[in-house]
Amino acid sequence: MRGSGAVPPRTIDVMAEDLVHLPSHKKEVYHGSVLDVGRVHLGIFNREPQPVFGSGKTSGIVGEGMVYYADPGPPSKQAGVGYSTGWLGRVLASFQDKGVQALTELNGSFSFVIFDEADEAVHLVGDRFGTRPLHYWTKGKELAFATEAKAILDYPLYSKKLNPEAPKKFFRYGRLGIWGNETWFEGIQVLPPGSVLTWREGRTDIVQYWDVNYREDGDAGEDAMSERLAAAFRRAVALRTRDKTLRYSVGLSGGLDSRAVLAACAGREDITTYTFGIRGFYELAIAGRVARAARAPHMVCAFTPEEETKFVEEVIELSDGAELIGLSFIVLADKKFQGSVDVALDGIALELLSGNFVATKATPLTEKIIDAKSPSQLAEVLEHKWAVFGKEELRLLLYPEFVGTGEQSVEAAFLRMVSQSKGSTMPDKADYFAIKTRERFLNMGHVLTRNYFEDSVPALDNGFIDVITRIPVEMRYHHRVYRKFLRSLSRELSDIPYTRTGLSPNRGETMWLIGTVLTSAPNRASRTLARASRGRIVLPTPMGYVDFSASLRRSACWRDLMGRTVANKNSLMYEYNIVRKDYVDRLVRDHMNGRRDNRERIHYLITFELTLRRFFSDGIGERR
Repeated sequence: MRGSGAVPPRTIDVMAEDLVHLPSHKKEVYHGSVLDVGRVHLGIFNREPQPVFGSGKTSGIVGEGMVYYADPGPPSKQAGVGYSTGWLGRVLASFQDKGVQALTELNGSFSFVIFDEADEAVHLVGDRFGTRPLHYWTKGKELAFATEAKAILDYPLYSKKLNPEAPKKFFRYGRLGIWGNETWFEGIQVLPPGSVLTWREGRTDIVQYWDVNYREDGDAGEDAMSERLAAAFRRAVALRTRDKTLRYSVGLSGGLDSRAVLAACAGREDITTYTFGIRGFYELAIAGRVARAARAPHMVCAFTPEEETKFVEEVIELSDGAELIGLSFIVLADKKFQGSVDVALDGIALELLSGNFVATKATPLTEKIIDAKSPSQLAEVLEHKWAVFGKEELRLLLYPEFVGTGEQSVEAAFLRMVSQSKGSTMPDKADYFAIKTRERFLNMGHVLTRNYFEDSVPALDNGFIDVITRIPVEMRYHHRVYRKFLRSLSRELSDIPYTRTGLSPNRGETMWLIGTVLTSAPNRASRTLARASRGRIVLPTPMGYVDFSASLRRSACWRDLMGRTVANKNSLMYEYNIVRKDYVDRLVRDHMNGRRDNRERIHYLITFELTLRRFFSDGIGERR
């Protein structure tokens, strides 16, 4: 934080303490002339004391995460410390030499603050994809920042209010970046990905130092492109597993992303794997097959729907309400694996980046994106894919003052973001939109996990992204180049079926698309049976990690949670006249009797109510 004399001197201690969630968390606090800064960490990455100072001792850096250099330099002489330390000093020296230009070269997942006491300047920096969020609030000459927004609530000069724009964006489009850089708290924002915020003499400026840039290589064939991808990905994984003092483990699922990471670890006997999910679900079975084929040690956390509900409040607490309570199983699993894992290697974002997240699942959607002639037509296609509550549903759900109209409507904001998406083709624009608006989705569960062990995402490696952005549009659809990329990494692992198609990625494109349709049949059958029996017969569908639709209908614990939140007339979202209870009652009733699958909407509503209870039980502030 950087504050005035009106701020009590121990404010930073209070802010840092609010981020200590577990006894294993370590805390450091520094009081300087330009700023006070605290650090809460696990003691896995960056074990050296911070700040790390420059040669003149007037400038310093405090950070978290990792920056990976091709030349790691010598390991620390500190006992038990490998290469996963020391990067902070290199970054500081480079920034002092090159300024913002130095940031474009940084490769990894990180956030840090650089301060210069002689120049009285503070610089906040996040990585290209914002994987380690930095929240900030500024007013006049005041600047407060933290990795979790709740710490800023402790800043004496900040007056807490509910961000009136947040409910409509949250319910309309979910956790899409349609939130932009906003949070639930008015005035507290998230530093945009690939950006640096500079505070100097009470002035704040934000500069974007990197952005996604598609530069298709039309001369490369699918085989050549897949080999380039495989080579770049192997380098990315090797770079992130270089520190032999750390225990790495690949989070396996029934998908393709995680097995790609494991395939790139071929020959590494020191790397383990882990999986979590409902007992009897396909994710566990397929992940087990992948681990056995790779001859990798495999840890499993199998749980019941009832066990998940024990951790919903922790999801809200650890994420400041930015994660859905449906991710409570991640907290459950992380608690089990803590102590056995230092760094989780996560495959998330591979499909998003190389398989074309927008249109890998269904040909009609692919054609609509290709055929779109304008941003408004593209927005209509993307709206259909990602909306949580429809336009009219939102008006039935929220009281008028929280809906907005005209240019203030959430639909207008959505269209503006689609119109601003970069790319020479509509598919490029659609992928750009998917990447930029789902940057927070890329952090799915990571903010929770980092309370227990560190993580690393090889798919976001600079060199790998450089190859990704050169893949021609037609190769990105239907996993075309992705499946060849996986075969280049490991023919044996690519022989194992993919959860969403029931087929090996080695099968042809036609069979792959047919498999996508056939594996969705159990979901459709389950919905039809639930509707016909008015909710009395519910067949769990063993796809994914959990089946929330069935859990809400069958689990006494989940029904009790609904009773305490969305069905409770005294809930804060009703008391504050934000959400209409009569419409919520109808949503719950329709779900329970099988008339409509409203699981996603109900999870959003429970998340919102628990967020209000945790952070706004004393009121939401005066409305503008």
